[in-house]
Amino acid sequence: SRSFPFTFEARRQMLESLYGGSVRVSRAYEFSAPFRRYAPPLLARASWSLRRQILAELDGDYFTYTGDLAEWLMLKLYALRPVRGARKGVSATAVREAMYAASDAGGEQWRRGLPGPVADIIARPENWGIVRRFAAAPDTTRRVLGMKFPA
Repeated sequence: SRSFPFTFEARRQMLESLYGGSVRVSRAYEFSAPFRRYAPPLLARASWSLRRQILAELDGDYFTYTGDLAEWLMLKLYALRPVRGARKGVSATAVREAMYAASDAGGEQWRRGLPGPVADIIARPENWGIVRRFAAAPDTTRRVLGMKFPA
């Protein structure tokens, strides 16, 4: 969607370009449509299935990271030991909108505030093609309890 333009693989590469081997990016924390089957939290069978899926992939000590308060609360309810990070000075929304504007007008101003390796991954032809595709697309995500879900 327009709010989440990059594939899991591209996002994983961005994180690993910054943190190297000190983080492991898990595919297990993945919601599948229809998203309503995860609600209500703590009561829906699918939400507990997702928790088991996440825990099955983990070995040893772990923590989950989020910058979102609502997501942090949900992870805490499921005893997944979340760490809530402070929001950074650069906003993902601002960078995304600058990328969409640059896809038509050109320019490199979207790179401001981004670490070089992350900007380089976004600028790859396959990823910049995604930016171009979503630049004119409407945002079809829905906010539920502060979290965004694809419609």
